[in-house]
Amino acid sequence: MPIITIKEKITKTIDIPLNAIYQIIDNLSEDERYSLIERLKSRSVRLKKFKNDNIQKIVSDFQKTDIYEDDFLKDMETGLIKLWEQRF
Repeated sequence: MPIITIKEKITKTIDIPLNAIYQIIDNLSEDERYSLIERLKSRSVRLKKFKNDNIQKIVSDFQKTDIYEDDFLKDMETGLIKLWEQRF
């Protein structure tokens, strides 16, 4: 039976836990680590500034799930506001 290879481009965003990234880095060879470090040095990291007006949107998204208690949502909002004030 003949084998047919089909190539598809699939784009999907996934969250990778930081510990998983550490494990991947730990398993790199010395040359691969050096290459990674040089690449990180040569490219700036794109960071988006946290916007205060997004706090209510974040809390609203959590509320919509209807699985979080009001106390948790209030604590989360307070924590986000404090974080925003500390950073900017």
